[in-house]
Amino acid sequence: EGRVGGVVRFFNARLSESGRTDDLRAEFAFHADGAHPLLGTMPAEIRTTILHCLQAFRERIAPDFDFRRGSIGNFVLSGAFFLLDRDIDAAIGLFRRLCGIEGNVWPSTTENRVGLAAVLRDGRRIHGQDRITALPGETARVGIERVELCIATTPGRLPPNPAALDAIAGADAILFGPGSFFTSTLPHLLVDGIADAVAARV
Repeated sequence: EGRVGGVVRFFNARLSESGRTDDLRAEFAFHADGAHPLLGTMPAEIRTTILHCLQAFRERIAPDFDFRRGSIGNFVLSGAFFLLDRDIDAAIGLFRRLCGIEGNVWPSTTENRVGLAAVLRDGRRIHGQDRITALPGETARVGIERVELCIATTPGRLPPNPAALDAIAGADAILFGPGSFFTSTLPHLLVDGIADAVAARV
């Protein structure tokens, strides 16, 4: 396990599911200010990088940011994104190095304003992955007719990440990981060129 195990366990931590805003902010600060004991087990360079990422994230969140069930790893990745001039490929590269991941991870698009919307069978449009995956019972029973990718909140076409297309073209196998069909699998296939690239390898 060693160094990498401590980093991964730190990144896997989540904040509480419920609680007052001030309590959740204090819980986040426990991680972001370097008080969490796992940080003390890491080499100084790695610990400093993680804390810089968390600080960059904290400086850019809205006052009413909802910390509930927030993933520390996602906060670090978001901070890296801001620190590296909003270059998601570079941010993922930094995250990979912190976790000791040898393989490459490429997002299907590098468009920074990408959003997700679900159009229900009654015509209502629900924006945001978190809202789509948490549809209340009555709304969920209506059913999803289709999902759409958006630039901000406007449906639109998104350019593919050339690195993702190259990886698909050179793949020996293409696997779809676990997750919601509507919010984890379909959205990637809606990016221009991704479905065609996958189909060409079948």
